[in-house]
Amino acid sequence: SKQLSSQKRRWNGKNSMMNLSSLKHLVLLDKMTVEIEKDDWVTKRRGVSVWTLKDLMNMKEEEEDEEDHTTNEELTVLYTSGSLGLPKGVVVSSKTFLSDISEAIYTIPLITCSYIPLSHSSDRMKLWKFLANGGRVGFVTYDPENWNAHETVKKSGLVGSFVRNENASPDIVDLFRQIQDVSPSAMSCPPRVWNGLYNIYLNKSREGQNEMKALQHVASMFGTRIKSLATGGGHTSAVVMDFAKRLAITCGAHFAESYGTTEVGAIAEDSKPRSNVSVRLREKWGNNNNNNIGELEVKTSTMSSGYLNN
Repeated sequence: SKQLSSQKRRWNGKNSMMNLSSLKHLVLLDKMTVEIEKDDWVTKRRGVSVWTLKDLMNMKEEEEDEEDHTTNEELTVLYTSGSLGLPKGVVVSSKTFLSDISEAIYTIPLITCSYIPLSHSSDRMKLWKFLANGGRVGFVTYDPENWNAHETVKKSGLVGSFVRNENASPDIVDLFRQIQDVSPSAMSCPPRVWNGLYNIYLNKSREGQNEMKALQHVASMFGTRIKSLATGGGHTSAVVMDFAKRLAITCGAHFAESYGTTEVGAIAEDSKPRSNVSVRLREKWGNNNNNNIGELEVKTSTMSSGYLNN
């Protein structure tokens, strides 16, 4: 019985694989020791290549010829929020996508929550980055019966301003009930979410709780595993930023303010350019010699290919 159990654990899908005549590649998603890599039946007689996820992440692309763009073909389209106009589709190549998700994440266990529309870069890239690094992603405010309503709620339903009582912001409370169930180890929140959390903190203070008790209440809303917190996607006010940093200390978590764009990916962290970002100040003249304006240019390894149909 023990021997049979061991064999099943080693490879219990071999018989099923006999029928997969088109199978060419097998990717192992965990670190368990699997003897299938040494199995002549799979690797030679069936012509199946066996990879681990780490193999794929470390694989270097062959240098492409100037006229050969097959290794950098268009892979997906992300959409900007349209803060300066109508939302625009940003074309992402396979090379850019792999560069973005290949960045190692060191929070253990690696767990986060997705609640931003997946048509935007934040959660789309985060989803793949966490999975590629062996982590997990919990989906919150997700209605499997109505995907469109799900996206609408996540985009416009979250609280975006200060209100005077917790009952007036049920969206934040409901959101964090689900987040608390997942108990993530890493979370990045836009300013509107930090505003809502700050409002809940103020409500607890008005109820007579001291600062530590109020902070602990909000900290508990993230669950028990939070180790990394961040804000980004817009300007976070100074008062809310101060609150977020005190909250991170209460949680025992690292806190960062991030900045980036859908077009080029991550640019800065805590007001400093990241190590893999090239920055230059290019002189740009105004209408007269007394109106010199410098334009800050950045270049990253995650530059997009351009705008869709533009």
